Amino acid sequence: MHAAQHVREHPWAREDIGKIRRLKRAAASSLTSYAEWIGAI
Repeated sequence: MHAAQHVREHPWAREDIGKIRRLKRAAASSLTSYAEWIGAI
């Protein structure tokens, strides 16, 4: 398994990126795309 896939499937990664996005109110499309890709949002 590749590292990116491992992160994508890890619940902590989903939780953390979701929190960062909410706290920062991130408008950055790259962060939003990443959050969607790992299933955080």
